[in-house]
Amino acid sequence: MITKPAEMDFSQKKYVMIIAGAPGLGKTTLALSAPNPFLFDVDNGIERVSAEHRCVTSNVQKYEELLADMQSPEYNAAETIVIDTGGSLVQLMKDWAKKQDKRAATNGMAMFGVIKQEFDRLTYQIRNVDKKNTVIVFHTTEQSKGDNIQVRLSCEGSSKDIVWTPADFGAYMFIENGKRKLGFSPTEEYFAKGSYGVHGVWDVPDLSGGKKNDFLTNLFAQAGESLVNELDVYAKD
Repeated sequence: MITKPAEMDFSQKKYVMIIAGAPGLGKTTLALSAPNPFLFDVDNGIERVSAEHRCVTSNVQKYEELLADMQSPEYNAAETIVIDTGGSLVQLMKDWAKKQDKRAATNGMAMFGVIKQEFDRLTYQIRNVDKKNTVIVFHTTEQSKGDNIQVRLSCEGSSKDIVWTPADFGAYMFIENGKRKLGFSPTEEYFAKGSYGVHGVWDVPDLSGGKKNDFLTNLFAQAGESLVNELDVYAKD
């Protein structure tokens, strides 16, 4: 379908976001601040989230269980699907991949080729077919690049690279002067990705004292407003 610029409508847009960082920073709690979340707890870490911030959760031991739970009423009712973590999901996909392709059972490159294709299909399914936001949590690892130390997603195989392609936002979570921060703009130290007016370094709010966990809900709403305002500005042209 051909659409003219003035006819484009992004009011129902769904977002894909990566949250990456070291363990213990509160990445899962931050991910659950997205609108009406459903969590695929592949890392078995929901108990580390404060009870007041937990959501409907699927604790999966096999990738086939994840696919089955995507047919559940609880999944269908959610607005955002959180996967924690992306690295553990890839590990979970290994046995499944070996059943999909005979070569994958004996050849590592073939296996990760199947996983790469499935990871891409899964994110497309959640956002474009099921019409939901997607938030994928990753741990990070450090690697040397010349004289610099670069932070990368902790994920086996090439999946750590393909997840950036569909992502609207990629945030690196870190501590600076005792406060949690989210970096949305790439640096020499870490990969990141910003769009729709979301760039630079943002403060992560402290949730003590019963504060509402709605950071990503507000961020997605702000991104949506930015898209609408941009359309209004250029509509006359």
